[in-house]
Amino acid sequence: MDLIGQPLPAWEVESIINEKTPKVESYLGGHLLILFFSIGCPGCVGRALPLARQMQDAHLHLQIVGIHTTFEGPKYSLEQVKGILSLHKITFPVFIDKESQTYQLFGAEGTPHWLWVSPEG
Repeated sequence: MDLIGQPLPAWEVESIINEKTPKVESYLGGHLLILFFSIGCPGCVGRALPLARQMQDAHLHLQIVGIHTTFEGPKYSLEQVKGILSLHKITFPVFIDKESQTYQLFGAEGTPHWLWVSPEG
């Protein structure tokens, strides 16, 4: 699915810390970087998550959101995901994409998958 020039679709994600999940619209108005990742993906854990953290530290105006997805392979527990986030000192919001609905809706192709969203969405 090509989202270029299209409004950002609503996502189907869950919070990892039992809080209400914000609507995607709440992130509009600034530049947003969405990272689809899986803790079963070596490139995600070894490169993408650390890079996203570095980008957050270097570009304070940039909003970053992580979406953990499992589009194939084993399912991971919430505690396993939290452990990886803690290991990499991830402080940007991270949500769980159960059943890979948002991954598919946003047209992601493998992990890591990055989406840059304009302030207009």
